[in-house]
Amino acid sequence: MIRFSIIIGAVLIFAVRIVSADGVNTPMPVSGLFGSNFDPAVSPGGRYIAFTSDEDGDENIWIADLKDRSRRRVTDYSSSEYAGCFINNDKILFVSTLDNALGEIFWIDIDGGPPRKIIGGEGYYDSPSVSPDGRTVAFVHDDNGRPGISFFDLKSKEISQGPLGLDPSFSPSGDKLAFVDLESGSSGSAGLAIYDMSGKTVELIDTGEGLISNPVFSSNGNAIIFASHFTDWNLDGLVNRNDRSELVSVSLTSANKTHLLYPGFHFGEPAVSSDGSIYAVSENDIFLLSSSGITAKFSDAIFQASLCDSMIRSTLSYFDTLKTAAVCAAAYDYYPDSCGRYLWKAIDYYLALGMSELAIKILKSAGENDDPDFRLKASLSAIGIRFYDKLSVESQIAWDLAENEIRSIIQNDKSSLEIIKEAYLTGIRLSHAAERLDDSNSFITEGMLLFTGHDDFISRLEMWRLRNVAASFKGDLADIAPLYVDYLDRFEDLP
Repeated sequence: MIRFSIIIGAVLIFAVRIVSADGVNTPMPVSGLFGSNFDPAVSPGGRYIAFTSDEDGDENIWIADLKDRSRRRVTDYSSSEYAGCFINNDKILFVSTLDNALGEIFWIDIDGGPPRKIIGGEGYYDSPSVSPDGRTVAFVHDDNGRPGISFFDLKSKEISQGPLGLDPSFSPSGDKLAFVDLESGSSGSAGLAIYDMSGKTVELIDTGEGLISNPVFSSNGNAIIFASHFTDWNLDGLVNRNDRSELVSVSLTSANKTHLLYPGFHFGEPAVSSDGSIYAVSENDIFLLSSSGITAKFSDAIFQASLCDSMIRSTLSYFDTLKTAAVCAAAYDYYPDSCGRYLWKAIDYYLALGMSELAIKILKSAGENDDPDFRLKASLSAIGIRFYDKLSVESQIAWDLAENEIRSIIQNDKSSLEIIKEAYLTGIRLSHAAERLDDSNSFITEGMLLFTGHDDFISRLEMWRLRNVAASFKGDLADIAPLYVDYLDRFEDLP
């Protein structure tokens, strides 16, 4: 069971926990409803999440309290404050442009107060990470065009040099550091590596294709979770950290075996709590995820939906589109919103190309779904054929298929009254669009006989009868028809 609550006064949606009875492990939002929210970090005790938000116009550090489900701003400056992480349960490290436009590292109490600079100087400072014992800060420093990782001892105030790289993150035991290696990574630009804090050696981890960012250890230290950038989403000709990413986990105990945690979802900037939960960013909000990812069926549905989305971007073949649409139809029960959305996209895509035969195949696959509402939507999509192949044999076949589907739903003893009503309306819309006014009037007459006394529904049917009358005037009474059409167009969105 997934439980969450909405705190309107605090303008925050909080995920209390993920306990999914069906094993789906749906992502749950945890950040604000406004602005961009990113850079999540979890306190050692797991009670607080620090994150950056520009809700009030400037980038500031905020705290989400998972215990009392409150949310508050910690910093309040016109400069930028970001990349927060916890020193302990009471203090936060963060990067600020308060004194240096390139960024320096400060700390502040979680209850607010004046910030204190602890690391700064020439160049830029970024991505602080604190060791589990709270003594060492790993951070990125660049003053010569080559970003490298350095270590700051909070007790002695001494700084020592580490490897060249980005995004440092300590292991739960503190003896290892995951980071993005800039010397020996994929294409020489961004590979996953582990730095041994005592031996000062670097071990490269094979993660396959894709550019990585923001690696973090799992709570037990047996895996590293990172954002993998596979595709040139922003179409600038390069795959880089600005492109959308997916979360990947690589095992450190099973020959570097990797797998996608949430296929088809675009998550980045992962943070891991002590109980294994993952917090990650998607579309400017922070979500709570399960460390086990999502179940196979749900995962397959999302993956196929993402394939279909790629197809819409003209990167996959027609066959992939057809296959994806069929799988989305079959997996609709697991993910109705995305599967349905991508199915309609696929049908529209084929119709736009005048490929009614393939659209019919998709309609047939949709008709195999047990959900009558889903089948009605699929049937209704046949309306689109009129724009491209209105007089073709395939169009007639598509309309016949859709009408038969609608009739079967109406005649099914298990169909609810609401579904039957929707079926009549769908039949009317389909027949009207196909200019089969006799069929449309037939659906109207049958509906009126069956639902006598349902005043609201009868009113809708009467409106469709008027619309049919207006349509019948076109061509014969051109001077009268516009009067009806102008009046009826006000009801264009009538379901």
